[in-house]
Formats: sequence, structure tokens, C-alpha cells
Amino acid sequence: MLKLIKKIFNKLLDPEGKKVKIKYINNCIKNGWIEIGENTSIENLNIDIREPLPNHLYIKLGNNCIIHGNLIIENSEGGILIDDNTYIGANTTLISTKKIIIGKNVMLAWGITVIDHNSHSLNYDERIKDMCRALNKEKVEWENVEKGEIVVEDYAWIGFNSIILKNVRISKGSIIGAGSVLTKSTEPFSVYGGNPARLIKFIQ
Repeated sequence: MLKLIKKIFNKLLDPEGKKVKIKYINNCIKNGWIEIGENTSIENLNIDIREPLPNHLYIKLGNNCIIHGNLIIENSEGGILIDDNTYIGANTTLISTKKIIIGKNVMLAWGITVIDHNSHSLNYDERIKDMCRALNKEKVEWENVEKGEIVVEDYAWIGFNSIILKNVRISKGSIIGAGSVLTKSTEPFSVYGGNPARLIKFIQ
């Protein structure tokens, strides 16, 4: 009861949770889980590292970036690396259990999902077990879930509300049209769009 009262009181003092978020991020930096480059804005960024190991780097942000949205590390093996001069828009979510690597001078618009795993097993028995574990507040058994690294190379641009799935490399200078679902790697300096996304044209 006391915890609930304290939670309500803190919510009234900090309705948007900014103080809680800042405290959490500072704790992640202190524990060596996050590195943030110079002149990088994280004012509207939410971070969630769910199974961190001591002194293990999970999130590295380069210099001169603007990072909104959500960065989620779902297990002790995931990682998100974002290089210099990159922009990530509001409500964009990067979810990792393997690795997501984003290069320099990349733009991700708003409402994008980048996820390097299937979330659940293709076997329905395993999905039933996932539900039981969730109800019991137990950890997910990630060994039953397919995973694959995602790489977004320099100068790429991903349009709003797109979905980028596992085992994809977005090559240098590629553009992914708004609302696309990308399931395969792209050619350099090309435009892809649709569901599933297909090559539309080359731009160089």
C-alpha cells in the first residue's frame, strides 16, 4: 500500500515521468550500459534494458545525433549502436535481442519499428509457454526465437511507419518508402517500397 501511495505521489509531482527517465538513464550510464556522444539530444528518448549484465555496453550513441522514440534491449545479448549525425523520430522503436547497427547521417522518420527477432517461436506450444511465463512474470526463453542482425548503412533514409525485420542490411544511401515492410536487404542508392518492400528504382 505504501509503495502504491508513493507511486501516485511521484506521478503527481512528475506527470510525464521525466525525472524517473533521467534517473534511469543516468543509472544506465553509471553501470556502463549506455554511452552517449557529444552534442547528442536524448530529451525525448525512452530506454529499456531488461536483463543487463554488469559493465556490459548495450547502447552506444554517436556524436551530434537527435534520438527520439524508444530503444529496447530485451535480453542480455542485444545491442543498439548508432553512429554520428543520425536522426531518429518520435514514436520510432528499436527492439533488440541480437544487434541493430545504424550508420552515419541516417534518418529514421516517426513511427518506425526496427526489430531483430521474431518475438515468439513459430511453434505454438512455445507460444503458449510464453504466455504462461508472462503471467508468472518470468523471463522469456529467447533460445526458441529466431534472431538476425540488422544493419542500416550510412546516408540511408527510412520513411514513417515502416517496419524493418531481422536479417536485413539497408545499404548505403537507400531510401525505404513510408509504410513499407522490409524483409530483405537492399541495393545501394536505391528506393524500396511496399509490403513486402520491393526495388522501385536506383537513384545514382
